Parts: sequence; structure tokens; C-alpha cells
Amino acid sequence: YQDSRQDLGGGANMDLLYNLSLQNNVNYILETGVAYGWSSLAILAALNQKNRGTLVSVDMPYPKINNESIVGSLIPSNLMHRWTLFRESDRTGIQKSINYFKGPVDMIHYDSDKSYSGKHWAYPKLWTSLRSGGCFISDDIQDNIAFKEFCDSIMITPTIISYDNKYLGILIKP
Repeated sequence: YQDSRQDLGGGANMDLLYNLSLQNNVNYILETGVAYGWSSLAILAALNQKNRGTLVSVDMPYPKINNESIVGSLIPSNLMHRWTLFRESDRTGIQKSINYFKGPVDMIHYDSDKSYSGKHWAYPKLWTSLRSGGCFISDDIQDNIAFKEFCDSIMITPTIISYDNKYLGILIKP
């Protein structure tokens, strides 16, 4: 929001997330990192347009800046029935999110812990939960080499998209 004095980051590539979420075979989506909820809003709007699907998000409010009330604050009440938010760290929230679905996930959007160790820990866990043919998106891959190393480890060449002076990587699980 413009009235907020806290910078929680940008809104990811909302057009991409919206359009990928509209695909017929994408109904169960897991995302890490919410902040205001721009990416969540794009995904939920697509699911709502299809009249099916669920988004489960993980985001822990930033320590010591008292932003609990603005995490996900962009999500209107008419989209809340499709959304579950775990206000926890990736280390606990990702496993809760995976368990929530009780089966494979169709799409994953990673936009939380930007550190090498955070990505190195999360990517394999998220990848394992993704169904064959599912889409894995990671924002801010320019921050370190964790995404490249992960792609090398699973032997898949990613699609890389540049936007707003940042890069995101997309993988489709065989």
C-alpha cells in the first residue's frame, strides 16, 4: 500500500503468475513469501476466475518491524475462501503447507528466504512435493547461485525471465 511506511518488496511477476494459475491443470498452488500479497492476489484472482483451486502461502512477518497486520493485506475478503496463510518461517511453514495438500502440488512460487542456505534447504523439499508436469518458479535467482546449483542437481535447464532488473527461474518437473 502507498500509505504503509514499510518496504516489504515488490509484487513478483504478477502477469506471469496470473496466467500460469489460469491453466486448467493448476489447482493446488504453494507459495513462499507474501509481504503485502501482490503475488497471492494474482494467483487467487486466477483461481477465482476458474472457480476452483487453493493457494497455500507461507510468510513470517519481518522481525522487529511490527508488520503482522500488513502481511497479505491486499487480499480482498471475496478471495479468502481459496487461501490459507501459515504465518511461520520457511523451516516450519513449508512442511505444513506440503502436508496441507495431502498430495502433489501443481505449482510452486518461491519468493521468501533469499539467502543461499535458505534456498538450498527449501528447493529440494518443494520440488519433491511438485507433481510431474508441475511448474516451479523462483524469484530473485540473481541473489546467489542456489537456483543454478539446484537446476544442475536435477539436470533440468530452466527458463529464465528478466523483469524489473531482477530474474526469475521456471522449471517444469518431468
